[in-house]
Amino acid sequence: RLLEAKALLLIGQTAPATAILSTLTDKKDQDQLSRAAYAMLGVVNIHSGRSRTGLDLLLQALENSADYTWEGQAEAEADLGLAYLVVGDGEKGLMWLRRAQMFFEATGDFDSLVRSLKNERDYYDEIGENGLASQVQLRIDELRAY
Repeated sequence: RLLEAKALLLIGQTAPATAILSTLTDKKDQDQLSRAAYAMLGVVNIHSGRSRTGLDLLLQALENSADYTWEGQAEAEADLGLAYLVVGDGEKGLMWLRRAQMFFEATGDFDSLVRSLKNERDYYDEIGENGLASQVQLRIDELRAY
């Protein structure tokens, strides 16, 4: 069902995907499937302009979650970092982004690492920290060279 919801989201069918994801979050225990569903719902809300709701859903997905026990957890952490940045909490946002970046690098997921670094760079540009943005860009360039 999770893959079905993901496919629906990819073709822009948000309402049916949300309905499926909502049924997957009804579980009392926070198993891997319900955590992934909460994370996907969080991203849907963020993309719909409901950043605070999305942030809360991502927190629910990651709450008391052991290190990388479910597929998509690192991506959810990166999304949570972005959500924090959107609502103005740079400290928490960067903490979650960097946590995800460490996992991406350790597992060789360089596409996700570069995407996350670009988000960090864009944040620094947005707040006028051009020096930090340049440092992150250098890291991106290094990764692309390999």
